[in-house]
Amino acid sequence: MNNKGFTLVELLTVIVIIGLLIAITIPATSKIIKASKEKAYTTKIEFIESEAALYGETNLDYLRKGMDFDTGKTSLCEFSDSERPVVNYISNLDYSDNILDGRTNTYLCIKIKVKDLAINKYINYDKEDFCSNNANCNSSNENSYNNQVINNMTEDIINECNVYIYYKNNRGYAYFDKKNCDTVASDPNQASITGNSYKSIVWSK
Repeated sequence: MNNKGFTLVELLTVIVIIGLLIAITIPATSKIIKASKEKAYTTKIEFIESEAALYGETNLDYLRKGMDFDTGKTSLCEFSDSERPVVNYISNLDYSDNILDGRTNTYLCIKIKVKDLAINKYINYDKEDFCSNNANCNSSNENSYNNQVINNMTEDIINECNVYIYYKNNRGYAYFDKKNCDTVASDPNQASITGNSYKSIVWSK
């Protein structure tokens, strides 16, 4: 009876083959995961825009005049002609029936934050009550970290990112400012001003 086991050469061959398979599989798996996250983020943006448009339709009296909810002043959104539009947001104007005369690619609009859609139940938070029993949360930062809408790719918080709802062809449309949102601000207060995303805090008990 021959109980001969694997030779050293055979073992090394098997190890090399396994190593090659791992070297091939890991990058492929990483690409699949990255593509999946990108798709999820794109889908989330599309959903945010569709719900923001619905938000605009619900508040059509405001949208028709581009009326800011807080100031009562009128705002305009001027879109660039580039493939990835840039919005020039013109705010604090006095409304008039001819306010758009002589302007191109410009619409009456209102600017809201992603968190406004969540607060008004148009979208859901990805993380809720994050600050519950979290020692790193306190009264000064709880509003920024407790309930979070997340960038699927980076896990950054997009609560303060801007969504522009504009009035065109007698209906509401929405544009999520991805370019600014994908820039990460140093803190939530800065993000609120610039429309950037910001990092979450570490969980700690």
